[in-house]
Formats: sequence, structure tokens, C-alpha cells
Amino acid sequence: MSRELKRLLRFADPKVSHDGSCLAVRVETVDGSNLDLEIPLNEIGTLVQFFVSIADHVGNEAAPSPIEAPTEGVTWSPIPVRGLGFGAGRDASETILMVQLAGFQLAFSLDSSKLASLADDVARIARTLSAKPSGKPS
Repeated sequence: MSRELKRLLRFADPKVSHDGSCLAVRVETVDGSNLDLEIPLNEIGTLVQFFVSIADHVGNEAAPSPIEAPTEGVTWSPIPVRGLGFGAGRDASETILMVQLAGFQLAFSLDSSKLASLADDVARIARTLSAKPSGKPS
């Protein structure tokens, strides 16, 4: 089966449905064609994880630890986190980090044997950031 591919230009004109259960977004392509897409809010996490899994599959390797956030030349679009939690993974070697966002969760797989080291890294970074009045590392 042959597919006619169109290159994505951007997502535009986001709107929440009247009943608050869906997000409508216009998908714009380079050739000027558009698609209006309605996504149930409870599927947004699945959609994000789908794209992240694809990116990982095509060769984006996990960043080395610790991750240093670039401070110049990068424009971030932070997503407010509403909560964090941990849960049992698919087997004893995996722990799931759940991140609660607005109306959905994202699940991240962590190596259970590295949790203590990760906790130390998070605590160190939190102490550093909370000690800086600007909230930005130097």
C-alpha cells in the first residue's frame, strides 16, 4: 500500500472541545493542505509516548547522566508538572516514573538498580537550584 506523505509544517489553532474531553488542533503541511484533528484528552499521553518511542527507535539515544541544560540559544516550552509518582515496572529490573500533567500521565521506564543514584542527582540539583536566587544554574 502506497502512502502520499505530506511534510508537517506545524500544529496550529488548538482548542478544547465544549465538553472538555478533546483537543482540536489543525495540522498544517508545507504544501498548504490542512487537517483538523480531534484528540481525546485521555489519549494525549499515549500520543506523546508514541512520538518519543519513535524518536528513540530511529536513533536518538538517551542523554548521558547528569543532564546539563543549555542556558544560551535554547527556547524551552516548559510543561507544568502536577505530580510525580513511582510504580512497579513490567519486571523487577524496571521502575515506572509517572508524571502527572493536565489531564493525563506520562510513564517513563527507569532501571531499578539506578534509582538511588538518580535520587542523589535530583537532590543535588534541587539543592543547587534552590540556593540560587534566579533559579538558574550558573
